[in-house]
Amino acid sequence: MNETTPPITIAIADDYAPLLRELSRMLTALGFTVTIQAIHGQDLLAQLGAAAPHPPALCLLDINMPVLDGYDTARSLREQYPQIRILATSFAKQPAEIAEILKAGAHAFLFKDSPPEAYKQKLLELRLN
Repeated sequence: MNETTPPITIAIADDYAPLLRELSRMLTALGFTVTIQAIHGQDLLAQLGAAAPHPPALCLLDINMPVLDGYDTARSLREQYPQIRILATSFAKQPAEIAEILKAGAHAFLFKDSPPEAYKQKLLELRLN
């Protein structure tokens, strides 16, 4: 993410508005271009439909959201937008929850309270793979 490479675009879905804003600020400061901010999975899918044919490269996806949770959203993303790489996030630390979101279609998982550099590293790894 320098002056010669195009920005890496990312969508964020999180139902807690203050955290959604903070994640957006943090990712922008890390050099990503946040193109979608959604408050639940259904909102994310609707905004992705409106963004067609140029969906973001990455999606930061909260697991526990109302309306459409991260599990069902990940399944829909993999089916409708297989090119989007999904990084699931949660404060919950139950191994079964992490295994389930990976099974549902997330490419990787990161605890929400991870430092900014961990977000950057994981997202860049996803983008390159």
